[in-house]
Amino acid sequence: MVIAMNKLSKNTVPFPVPDNELERLKDILAYKLEDDCVMENLDQICVLARSLFDVPIASAILIGHDRMTFLGRSGGMDATSVPRKDVYSNYTILSDDVHVIEDTLQDERFKHNPFAQGPEGLRFYAAAPLYVRKGVRVGAFGILDHKPRGFSEENKMRLRALADLANKELQRRQVLMDLKRQRDLWSQTARMTKVGSWSFDSRTQVITSCPNTYDILEVDPERGEPGKQMMEYVIETLSSKLDADFAALVSRGAPLDREIEVITAKGNRRWGRLYGRAEKLHDRITHIAGSLQDVSETHETASKISRLAFTDSLTNLPNRTYFHKQLQQMGEAADTDIRPGSLLLLDIDHFKEVNDTFGSGAGDIVLKTVTRRLNAMFGKTCRVFRNGGDEFAVILSSELEAENTDLITDGLMQVLRKPITLHGQNIHITASVGLALKKQHSTDMDQLLKDASLALTTAKKEGRNQLVTFRPEMRQEQIQTKRLLDDIRLGLASGMFKPHYQPIVDISTNTISGFEALMRWHHPERGVLTPGAFGVAFDDPELALSLSDVALEHALERIALWRAADVTFGSIAVNLSCFQFQSGDLVANIQEKLSRWDVPPECLTLEVTENVYMGRRASQVASTIRKIHSMGVQIALDDFGTGYASLMSLNKFPIDRLKIEKSFVQDRNGGAVVQAIMTLGSRLGMKVVAEGVEDASQLATLYAMGCDQIQGYYFAKPMPPQNVPEYVRKFANNGDTENYAA
Repeated sequence: MVIAMNKLSKNTVPFPVPDNELERLKDILAYKLEDDCVMENLDQICVLARSLFDVPIASAILIGHDRMTFLGRSGGMDATSVPRKDVYSNYTILSDDVHVIEDTLQDERFKHNPFAQGPEGLRFYAAAPLYVRKGVRVGAFGILDHKPRGFSEENKMRLRALADLANKELQRRQVLMDLKRQRDLWSQTARMTKVGSWSFDSRTQVITSCPNTYDILEVDPERGEPGKQMMEYVIETLSSKLDADFAALVSRGAPLDREIEVITAKGNRRWGRLYGRAEKLHDRITHIAGSLQDVSETHETASKISRLAFTDSLTNLPNRTYFHKQLQQMGEAADTDIRPGSLLLLDIDHFKEVNDTFGSGAGDIVLKTVTRRLNAMFGKTCRVFRNGGDEFAVILSSELEAENTDLITDGLMQVLRKPITLHGQNIHITASVGLALKKQHSTDMDQLLKDASLALTTAKKEGRNQLVTFRPEMRQEQIQTKRLLDDIRLGLASGMFKPHYQPIVDISTNTISGFEALMRWHHPERGVLTPGAFGVAFDDPELALSLSDVALEHALERIALWRAADVTFGSIAVNLSCFQFQSGDLVANIQEKLSRWDVPPECLTLEVTENVYMGRRASQVASTIRKIHSMGVQIALDDFGTGYASLMSLNKFPIDRLKIEKSFVQDRNGGAVVQAIMTLGSRLGMKVVAEGVEDASQLATLYAMGCDQIQGYYFAKPMPPQNVPEYVRKFANNGDTENYAA
């Protein structure tokens, strides 16, 4: 290292070097910062930084001669060091300012850096320098993200404050090193670090202390004999805390190094680091010398860091991190503040719509109210956690036995359903709850969490607003679902998924106005399967995207073929998945496909379900739909009447067709609903399509109501694409189309 420093030259290294580089490296050597220097408190500060700035990575690093090493971190790579040439922080140690890179790929200094370009994809960086003494910057405390982001002056101030905490930890290490090897500077160091010295003479049984020790313990040396006061204080106040350790030091000379809570002579509570070592003469202990450091401030800082890292700031509940920490401790049979019993997971139903309906801040009031109700119901024997968003968890005490399940089910759901009054309005909420009973189902906490999660998922799938208790067969259902998803992935890779086409008939002109592309799985063993056999795939983001993309690609290919063959098919409707709106490239994807297949936009209709259109990403969906509609593509609102759309908002969005869900058409008592939807569509200038028409009486009723278009088995079942041209020809000639509807 010394040789490397002597040869260091700014002209020979591929990174900027501070003017005081040699001095900086000497400090690193002097305090042995590179030797086993990872500090637990720095890890805690990094956890806090991740939480405060919502970033995946936070670290405190040391920049040595040719590599960077971690002093503390949370998140990120597992490596213990990184070549210095690749480190963003080379620029951080050039000044005392906070160094920010909002987008590494847009910065000439870093756009070719392997951490920006490589699998880590570190696009954002902000850091403040670390130092053991002013002006000598040995490293950096920073945060990183995989996506670009801005960083305000207020955020810089917060990051600088966290870096100051980290600097205090480095300075504390520096002081302790000085204490061990610089006895001649003891008094000055003691004043700076709140450390006092003491010694015990075994022959006179007298304790002698320096003024700092008296100050820490609040012993008044002006009152009587200080040594006697110290002996009385040790015997009356500290003996119970030191017990066997101090006895071993006095009798055998065993070193003492303990952190203890002390009550001072004035009754104040403090934390001290007590160190003692015996001096012997002819194997007889003559003196014991040591130090006492007031670490109360460090303890308070650690306590604050812990509260910030493990407490949800809105509800003041323990957060997800602490929840999993508690589960781990329970699994390891460690001491915890509650006796583990069963586990309950809770999600508030449609929570996003609370803010959308009642305004900003309403969601916070709901979360605080739910917190109060859960705490009031479960009391001190259980522990309630907020897992983030609208999710809560409750670890139930072991006193809660299986026979109390009905009490939990009825009581909890009733409590949650009570309306919340806000600005004179009542907010009605419901929740989905999953419960796993430890005695009945599992004694392993990890498995218990999986069981409760399965029960919660089941509650959501079965309609929400209910509590579902885990059943062992749910695990088998989960395994079967996983196998089915694996089979679907294999089927997609093998080209087994292709759409069939069902005609949509204009009832007034008795002509085909279009077809809907409906996905089918051509299974090698089970034959042609409808979506009922693979519906779980539409809840999986990756599979839903793939199926939607396959449907769109096949439909456009068929449109191109039918146009070339002069088949009059109208417009082909393809269903969009909600996950396609989250991909961010839906508009460009559709433009590219239309161009590649040379298909006019008016030949394509995209169907969006009501809940997707009016749901959690309404503004994003609406913006995307407007762009697609402006291209000339028609838009249909599918399954209308089954969701929660606001009728007042329908005229705000570009909708060409309203499709009435088949349950209303096939229900003998659904006529009023169907008539209302048709009236609404007519007034808004939209075509109304009735789905699920299966017999002549339904057709006659819809015709009498003035329905525009019909879709259903009465005209044809979904058919393979090769049957469409002949079906169109037969229909145009009023021929028998039954054979082509297979």
